[in-house]
Amino acid sequence: MIDFHSVSSMVSLAFRHFARNPMASYWYVGIACGLWFFVLLFSLRLIYWLRDSPAWPAVLMRLAGGLLLAGLVSLALFGGIFAAMVWGGSYQVPKQSVHLASALLSNALLVALSGAVIGCVGGFWMVFYLSRVTVPRFAACLQKSTKKAFHDELTDSRTVEELLPKPIHYDPKQYFAECERNGNVFIGLDRNRQPITIDLDLYHETHVQLVGPTGFGKGRAAQILLTQAVRRGDAVVVFDPKPGGDEWLPSVLAAECKRAGVSFRYVDLCAEVAQFNLLCDIKPVELKQLLVTGLRLSRQGVMADFYRLAERGFAKRAAQGDFGVPSSLPELATLVREAAGEEAGELRGLLDQLDELAGIAAIQTAGGLDLADVLDHGGVLYFVGSRVDEEVKLLQPMLVQRMEQLILRRDKHSGRHVVMFLDEVKYLLSTTVLDGLGAIRDRGCNLILAHQSLDELVCIDADKETTAGIVNIDCTVRLCYRQTEPRTTKWIEDQTGKIIVNAVGRNLTRNAAMSEVPDEPRHIQQVQRAAIDSNMIERLPRGCGVLIGVGEARLLFTAPIVTVPRTFQPIPAPRVVCAKVVDQLLKPGDINVQ
Repeated sequence: MIDFHSVSSMVSLAFRHFARNPMASYWYVGIACGLWFFVLLFSLRLIYWLRDSPAWPAVLMRLAGGLLLAGLVSLALFGGIFAAMVWGGSYQVPKQSVHLASALLSNALLVALSGAVIGCVGGFWMVFYLSRVTVPRFAACLQKSTKKAFHDELTDSRTVEELLPKPIHYDPKQYFAECERNGNVFIGLDRNRQPITIDLDLYHETHVQLVGPTGFGKGRAAQILLTQAVRRGDAVVVFDPKPGGDEWLPSVLAAECKRAGVSFRYVDLCAEVAQFNLLCDIKPVELKQLLVTGLRLSRQGVMADFYRLAERGFAKRAAQGDFGVPSSLPELATLVREAAGEEAGELRGLLDQLDELAGIAAIQTAGGLDLADVLDHGGVLYFVGSRVDEEVKLLQPMLVQRMEQLILRRDKHSGRHVVMFLDEVKYLLSTTVLDGLGAIRDRGCNLILAHQSLDELVCIDADKETTAGIVNIDCTVRLCYRQTEPRTTKWIEDQTGKIIVNAVGRNLTRNAAMSEVPDEPRHIQQVQRAAIDSNMIERLPRGCGVLIGVGEARLLFTAPIVTVPRTFQPIPAPRVVCAKVVDQLLKPGDINVQ
């Protein structure tokens, strides 16, 4: 049995010994009381704050708060027992020390009360800080770390990159052989590194559209599609208006042609050497179409059409051979100028434009490269043009139309398949080419059209709406890369289809610290959004595109084909220039008149 009287006497003696240094006792008592009240309020706030949350961090926080509260209660009980023992042992104290003990106890009580007040103030400040700052942050962390029961949600432009795949690096050539055996065309890899393909027959029945800014993947996609075309034995025709041509595409195609044992033909429209004859084996109706297209003589529904009637009629007569049968475009320019006579003033626009075309060195020959040869024997015919040279910009749409004319001469479903790649289509397309998209598909040719945005999808003699309408109908397969232009982004988004996603809603409550905190229960509402929305399209990584028209819209990665860079020079042909038209453009020793 514990002798309470003896224990009380021992405690009383210890207290008297501790009281010999009253200043230290006051500090200890005040600090202890202050900490007690501070921790009490803190633990109560923790328990109340997380009372309803089932999350394990909240459970741990509640447990910590409960342990603190239990410790505080134990300390309070211990302090009460200690005070009772001191009071009980006071009977053993000599009477002369009673007044001293009473003074010490009263001073200690005063200090304890002061510490309690300070502790309460600090505790209330801590509770306010928790409610104002920590509670909202902790709630946000809980929401972020919670494993969702679903993954399809509305996207946020600030965090959408977390939903997008990381860039994938691979060698496209390792997939070509298997796809060729299976009768498919390899396009790229999905986010799980699985190959995405399109059936070869479906690929031949449609035209392809590549959309995206420079440097984000259009060139890679062209490398992949055109390299496989060379491997299949198709004829490949490339129109590249960039000065000097693409950095890698000519080298990639030349290497593939060498491997396949077919010809790679390189034509530079800006080079000062004769290379091909645009009018080789041309029919009168074809020549008329070329002149109407290249010289912008088609009717466009404006007042200028009336003033160009005479020029259009004169060009038609020249195409029919009324002034002689030209063997080359420079000779045609000479014949037309001589036939104009006194009407030269009225036909000045026509004559000047013909002179500009005749001044392009690349077409100043009656022989040279046969444009139809690639259609018969396969390989690659690579044209490099210009985006700034006005004369070359006149010639480029005529050249595209000339290749289309040669393809339309063939019987349906006969001859070698042709793939034409038109980069920067705004320098190449004309309404005649657009109107023939369906016809050349029936003649075994499909086009790959590349442009940066909807604003770049124009042709030389039609408005944007007309051009976009025709292209969007005939190009059913599209590969679109990152976009920041709003209209183009919305256009891509609308084509990806709609999916049902879960929109999460929460009720917000305002606590005593005037801070909004989401309630724990969530409510879910199903809403529609685009399968690949504008937030995703604007944040697509380099090389990642949206494939549309091959099953459901999906993201895929295209990668470059590694090769050794090469430089190319066009093969010169005998130069034939009509001196009456462009002799001032050439050096005297360069002209060979026939």
